[in-house]
Amino acid sequence: MEIHERNLLLLRQILEKASVPGAGRSLVEQKSGDYYAACMDEKRIEALGVLPLKDELDRIAGVRSREALAVEIAHLQAAGDVLIFRFGP
Repeated sequence: MEIHERNLLLLRQILEKASVPGAGRSLVEQKSGDYYAACMDEKRIEALGVLPLKDELDRIAGVRSREALAVEIAHLQAAGDVLIFRFGP
């Protein structure tokens, strides 16, 4: 458990450092840092509410038949947003 907690702390430190804008960041640091910063921006997340999901929620709300449901499931599965079917050994 102590190792797990230490790993979480180290990962958080790495992400916080990468989230500080600067010319010295690598492409990986920039992408991961910007993503981390966006995920931690609670004020913006709360202000946006479900707006970023509106198009997908409208698609789901528009499902009126089994055929439309199959199309929507395929759409969500292909987008990687929903894992309904998992195949493996």
